[in-house]
Amino acid sequence: MRYSKQREAIWNYLKERIDHPTADQIYENVRKTQPNISLGTVYRNLMQLRDIGRLRTVEVGDGLIHFDPNPSMHDHFICTECGRVDDIEVSDPEKIKQEASNRFPGRIDGYSAYFYGTCEECMTHKRMRASTNL
Repeated sequence: MRYSKQREAIWNYLKERIDHPTADQIYENVRKTQPNISLGTVYRNLMQLRDIGRLRTVEVGDGLIHFDPNPSMHDHFICTECGRVDDIEVSDPEKIKQEASNRFPGRIDGYSAYFYGTCEECMTHKRMRASTNL
């Protein structure tokens, strides 16, 4: 893959993220430094980065594709309030994989789990709204 200043700007933005932004979110932020970039260019470059294994796409049921700069197999937390997607570490992923293998007649090579709930930021906002309504 040839060098691209736009792809570098996309990667530099994305590699520091832990919240798995969408192409639209990446586009809005990258165009601050690359004002001539188009959403199509952002999306095309994201797919190229995925295809070469630099990132992975995460679909969490909201109809959007989220981009994760960590291409290894891992689990995610999805906030049901704001839709934020974060990595979550499970203390013993091999134990979970082994338990699933014990209950499945085929071969399990890996897994990815989604945990749903309310993120810390949304919980803080809820508490603040509740305290002002007293």
